[in-house]
Amino acid sequence: MRVARLLLALPGVAAIVWGVLLLLDRPDGLVSVLVWAGGAVLVHDLVVAPLTVVVGLALGRVLPPSTRAPALLLLAGWALVTVAVANVLSGQGGKPDNPTLLTGDYGLAWGVATVLVALAVGALVVVGVRQERRRTSAPS
Repeated sequence: MRVARLLLALPGVAAIVWGVLLLLDRPDGLVSVLVWAGGAVLVHDLVVAPLTVVVGLALGRVLPPSTRAPALLLLAGWALVTVAVANVLSGQGGKPDNPTLLTGDYGLAWGVATVLVALAVGALVVVGVRQERRRTSAPS
């Protein structure tokens, strides 16, 4: 078991070492990483977390109990994907001298993912409402 864990850990450790070497190779690397990490913490604490709480509380009041957890998990997953691709959606990361960096239609892909999440949440709500109606209308 220890050998398996070691073999599984080696690629991760190698990636960390490689990342640190790349970071040290750039003169502004450490500063940019610290700024990025600080910004990520601020965005999470001031935007993402409060918004998640508000949406969770609001949906918790309107969704049937059987669908609350799955719907909130789907929406949280969608929010994470949205935050992860926000820079690509805004066009950041591309360079005018290298048109091959952002070649896909990322807005369309994000839109399709959003529609799929909305359909999944809608399906969960429909199933949950039907289950709740069956439970409440069943003779005791």
